[in-house]
Amino acid sequence: MKEKIIKHKKIILATIVTLIFFIGLFKVEYSRCTFRMYVNDYSVEFNHFLTLGRYIVAIWWKIVSVLKFNLNQTYFVSYAMAIIFMILSLYKTQNIVEKLIKKNWRKDVVVLIISILITLNPFVIELFLYLEKGCMVMSLFFAIFAAEKMLNYFENRKIIEIIKTTLCILISAFCYQGATLMYLAFAFVFAIKYSKNIKQFILNNVIISIPFLLGYGINFICVKLFFTSVRIAEHINLIENGKVILKKLPQLLIDNFGTLPKFSIIIGLISLFAITCIYSYKNKQIKHILAVVYIYLATLIITLVPQLVLETSSVQILARSSIPYGGIIGTILLYMVSEISFDKITKNIIYGITTLIILIEFIYMQITIIDHYKINELDLNTANRIKECIEQYEKETQNTVDKVVLYSDKEVKRYYPKLKHYGQINEKVIAIDGRILDILNYISNNKRYWQISEKNVEYEKFFAQNDWDYFDKEQLKFENDILHLCIF
Repeated sequence: MKEKIIKHKKIILATIVTLIFFIGLFKVEYSRCTFRMYVNDYSVEFNHFLTLGRYIVAIWWKIVSVLKFNLNQTYFVSYAMAIIFMILSLYKTQNIVEKLIKKNWRKDVVVLIISILITLNPFVIELFLYLEKGCMVMSLFFAIFAAEKMLNYFENRKIIEIIKTTLCILISAFCYQGATLMYLAFAFVFAIKYSKNIKQFILNNVIISIPFLLGYGINFICVKLFFTSVRIAEHINLIENGKVILKKLPQLLIDNFGTLPKFSIIIGLISLFAITCIYSYKNKQIKHILAVVYIYLATLIITLVPQLVLETSSVQILARSSIPYGGIIGTILLYMVSEISFDKITKNIIYGITTLIILIEFIYMQITIIDHYKINELDLNTANRIKECIEQYEKETQNTVDKVVLYSDKEVKRYYPKLKHYGQINEKVIAIDGRILDILNYISNNKRYWQISEKNVEYEKFFAQNDWDYFDKEQLKFENDILHLCIF
């Protein structure tokens, strides 16, 4: 028994860590798109995924639609997929780290620490907050699988490994393009480690880029040739997109999308950079400083560059599309443990810093998950109270309400007070576009409410004078078969 545990230690550890972090999401939860997927005809979402180039997600949605899975069944399948692929992702990351790490480190400890910092980084939580979470984490797995194949290439120089890398990247992009970038986060470390001089370093960067550009490029071309995507720009506006990116950059660099305390990643990076500088100064090896700077800048650039090809209105820096940067502390540490021999005191400092970061990430992630369910409950309670008011009005007047006009109060808030949120993490779904109608249509069984645009001036003026945080019956005004509903 003991021998079996030792033999399968990495997969066992990956399973335990994954369940510790994500067991809290076993119960059905929803995000901005969940109810829309179930109130629209299945072909609407199927075509939506096709236009985004997420063909594997489209196939998954086709399968659950054909099987007539309800929301609970679909969620369970997707959640199980996400857990399995996260376990496999951590397992593959441990394999990569184990091959690169120097022998003078506490191997088991540092392999697990780096694997968590890179693969289970704080930004990954957003992948788990969508109904298609299984396919999104599947994308992460194939990106890491691609990195493992590229590492094999650097070790044995067989072209077949580059072909396998390209195939893995293509599969990853067909699931979710944002997570595919994780391949490059690993590859940048390989490019440095297997370089003996500048010429080889440049060549290695070309080599790691080829399968990525092929896989990502095929996905991009498929979207441009066969589908019309509202997100990909017909004419790229680099200047305007660049302005939007610069404006939103603090969300990534300073706020960490609320997944960690402000400046946490920067503080962690400065700590590792300082340790590297001290070592380099003592040993007169400036190459390590240059290597750390390269990994940081390269990772930041590949996190932001995909936004440049989008329509300016679609440019947004989100946790789920910035996963390589979320794991930057781990990738820099991977380089350090593979190339630098530190003394015992320095190693203990590194263990302390990284363990603290993981602990804080875990606490923040659990708070996010708990508050996510609270927000779901508040949204559903609001929708159910609106439904009750409609039913009461219909009973009293014999009118059948099937049209809804949406209004805004003084300031529509995307979040509920005192609940952890940031960006699209834990947003108030009923405040987004017309998503309140998606929820109403879902909980009303076969009844369908349609949004119309003819607003009542008096109601609009009344709603605009109020500023609600929670549901109030004053947010509903009835007129024959029309509900005038204020979003707060």
